[in-house]
Amino acid sequence: MPTPEQMRTCFILGYWATKMYLPIYLIRIDERTKDVIILTGEET
Repeated sequence: MPTPEQMRTCFILGYWATKMYLPIYLIRIDERTKDVIILTGEET
């Protein structure tokens, strides 16, 4: 489970990505380092 700070940051980054009309492809927590990974952007 993400920490409250990670969850807040994930929400903020997701908000800004969708506000810029960028698709969010993946949100994942790295099991080893406990980092939240967000893959977003435009297709080329």
